Amino acid sequence: MNLLNTASFKFVNKIFKDVEFSCTNVSLPSLSVEAAIQSNRWADIKVPGDKLVYSDLTLSFNVDEQLKNYREIVSWMENISNVSYDKANELLSDSNIIIYNSSNVLIGTYTFVDSFPTSISGIDFGVDDDGVSYAKVDVDLAYTRYYFDADPSGTDNFNLSTPDITILESTL
Repeated sequence: MNLLNTASFKFVNKIFKDVEFSCTNVSLPSLSVEAAIQSNRWADIKVPGDKLVYSDLTLSFNVDEQLKNYREIVSWMENISNVSYDKANELLSDSNIIIYNSSNVLIGTYTFVDSFPTSISGIDFGVDDDGVSYAKVDVDLAYTRYYFDADPSGTDNFNLSTPDITILESTL
């Protein structure tokens, strides 16, 4: 088993193309299932819920000298906030994280469906720094869901089928 090289990735979104080559960090979001409470006269029992909760997709990128990639995100956010609800879907865009192995061979792609930016961090300017420092910002993207497409070459032998589960019924 080889360990995952977290430096072998590419972030792609058709709306902000200038971020693709300056992206320095992206965090694969967490996913959770909220537990439902089943009341019982002795104690509440937690059972698996029926709602998935996705955290935001967060990425960091270096800002170019003309602030073009930064302005792309800001412009997208302004456009989304100024559009009518019935046309908002036109401004959503799928985001992709393309993952490569340590030999730079494609492992697969995470696709974040209907993503849109919800926040972008500010840029700090200052003369107190020693030497040259470069601006980096963080962007949070919301989305409806995400999925993974494995490399179609067949090198991924992970079985995504649902495991056999035996459900036990109580006779109380």
